[in-house]
Amino acid sequence: MHKSTLLSKKLNPTIRSLLSSVTLAVTFLASGAVAAADWTLDSSSSAINFISIKNANIAENHQFKEISGKVAGSKSVFININLNSVDTAIEIRNQRMKEHLFETDHFPSATISAELDPSLLTNLKAGSSTITSAPFKLTLHGQSQELTAPIKIIKTSDSEIHVTSMKPIFVQANDFNLIAGILKLQQLAKLQSIDAVVPVTFNLVFNQTS
Repeated sequence: MHKSTLLSKKLNPTIRSLLSSVTLAVTFLASGAVAAADWTLDSSSSAINFISIKNANIAENHQFKEISGKVAGSKSVFININLNSVDTAIEIRNQRMKEHLFETDHFPSATISAELDPSLLTNLKAGSSTITSAPFKLTLHGQSQELTAPIKIIKTSDSEIHVTSMKPIFVQANDFNLIAGILKLQQLAKLQSIDAVVPVTFNLVFNQTS
């Protein structure tokens, strides 16, 4: 048999093995790129709402109009809430909350941070959803607390997800040194009481950015 033919037969398995390794490496890197995708909060389509209860039985809805954030690498969540954007539908109450409750001159924002299992997003198919319990850290008024939110994640398309609270998250004002501010609001508004437990809900929309 010709020497070049023998050499070709010897090289072919090596070349095939090399090509197979390259293919596997490319596949691995591609899957890693998907896992490392970033998602940016669509602030115009997202909402964080809370309810205040005064005089024991009067509930009022409020919201923050300016929020931003992202999910980095399909797992690291960070949300920033501009407390100066609080909207209670009454301007004087907005100002009082900013000045006496949140003290935005010293604490202009609140933040939410969490670490998700990256498979929650990478394995979720467009048009499907999943429900999970997500531990997170809330930093507000100079204090941080670990909380848990039952959430539903809906992947509306390959490039958009919705994250919604399944039920209200109860924030204890005392955990964030907000009691003095609540009492001041109660005094200014001449109310009998303002509850120190605040139900919070959210609907967040994220768009894939990489």
